[in-house]
Parts: sequence; C-alpha cells; structure tokens
Amino acid sequence: MQLTIKGSDENRDATIRLDSALEGFGDLARRAAAAAAANRLALPAATRANFGALGIDCDALARPTIEPLNSNDEMADTRR
Repeated sequence: MQLTIKGSDENRDATIRLDSALEGFGDLARRAAAAAAANRLALPAATRANFGALGIDCDALARPTIEPLNSNDEMADTRR
C-alpha cells in the first residue's frame, strides 16, 4: 500500500508518497487521516476504505471531542 499526500491547490507539485514498508507507516497514515478530518476534507471512498484496512475510522476522526474547560464542567469543542 502507498500513502500519497498532496499539497493544497496552490501547491499541486507538493506530493509525498510513502510506502507501507516504511517504519511508522501506520502512525503517519493516522496523522494524515486526522489532518484531513481536521481540515474537513472529503475523502474518496477508496481512500476511506484503505484507511479502514489500517484500522483508521475516518468517521470517528471527524466527530468532535468534548472535554471540560474548567472545574465548573463547562464544555468545549476540541475538534483538532
């Protein structure tokens, strides 16, 4: 499997390809999926399936995490 990370529209030439044989590939894939979710990027079905094969749940990454702000139990959206 290969992970291809492309730059924004202004940086179309900025492309990185990582092979799954690379040590830490799974962690890099998780970070890429989290970055895509944080930036609200729409991922193609094939990409979502590939992330799923690595145990990465794109839907879970897209959901906000709610944590207390302070001791008064106020809640904050900590979407990253």
